[in-house]
Amino acid sequence: MEIQLDTITADPSELELTAVPGDLDLRLELAQVLSAVNYRLSAWRIEDEIFLNGTVAYTIQYTCARCLREFEQDCALPLNLVLQLVADEQSVAGEAEDDVFVPIAASRTVYVLDQHLRDLIALEVPMKPMCRADCRGLCPRCGTNLNDGQCDCRSEREDPRWDALRKLKEN
Repeated sequence: MEIQLDTITADPSELELTAVPGDLDLRLELAQVLSAVNYRLSAWRIEDEIFLNGTVAYTIQYTCARCLREFEQDCALPLNLVLQLVADEQSVAGEAEDDVFVPIAASRTVYVLDQHLRDLIALEVPMKPMCRADCRGLCPRCGTNLNDGQCDCRSEREDPRWDALRKLKEN
């Protein structure tokens, strides 16, 4: 997604942009962006800084880490960026970007949001997504989803540490 920097003035302007998930080249484990990614941004310039504030909205599909069931979630993430225009000789290729402040060459007229958006979405994905907080997962023996009901498996292994108490109970 490209933003034309030379059109941004001191007066705030509203930008509405849309990106197709395939164009963003997202590679996520246990997740997939289903819908288009919609940006709603306010943009304005103050001297050598361009401010971009707004939200990024999309629908994502996760695979539960416990029961392997797929579920969808709507996401709306805040996007706050300050593009700091620096002299060309000051800008260094590959300079590390901050979460908010991004130095760019003053001669550039276009800023591409794709990498920042990929990072924003990837950081929002939980390490172990769960369909619900009390997900019971799968039976380790037969693979039945325990959220749907109990399985018929019985624990055949008994803990030998309880043998002495079992003998007392039988007597």
